Parts: sequence; C-alpha cells; structure tokens
Amino acid sequence: MNMHVHQSIFGNWNTPVLYHEPAWVTQIFNSDQARSGGVVRRSVASVHRYAGHRKLVAAVRRRGFHMSIEGRQYVINCNDGHKQTIM
Repeated sequence: MNMHVHQSIFGNWNTPVLYHEPAWVTQIFNSDQARSGGVVRRSVASVHRYAGHRKLVAAVRRRGFHMSIEGRQYVINCNDGHKQTIM
C-alpha cells in the first residue's frame, strides 16, 4: 500500500492517506490527450462528484504533472517538463 502525506495550495495535510485511485481518475490519464503529453480539463463539480480534490491532486503529483484551477475547471498539463507561467 502506498501512503502519502499531501500538501496543497490550502496548506499541509499531515494526515497520511492510503492511496487508492478511483477508476474515473485513471480514465483521465488514459485519454489520448493525456498519453500524448497534452492538456486535459475537468470541471470542478465533476472532480468533486466522482473523485475528490485530494485524490486528483495525489494522482497528478504521483505522475509528476502540473495542475491548476482556472475558473470552474481543473487544468492538468500531462507532462513532467518545466512549467513557466507567463501571466
């Protein structure tokens, strides 16, 4: 079992969480867009309904990808390269 301590934009989560990735999250990263290193978007409402913020953050972090929240969407850059925000 993998045990992770989470950190987020909301501060540290010092409670260890047993990691189990919901099938819905796995499907995100199995999409053609994700597998080719592209960008995938999911609505905040869908993430909270099907997986939860913490599980999505853990999945993104495990893969070394980058994620932001823009408006009402999670935007995931599915590559582990350097990220530079211009504006």
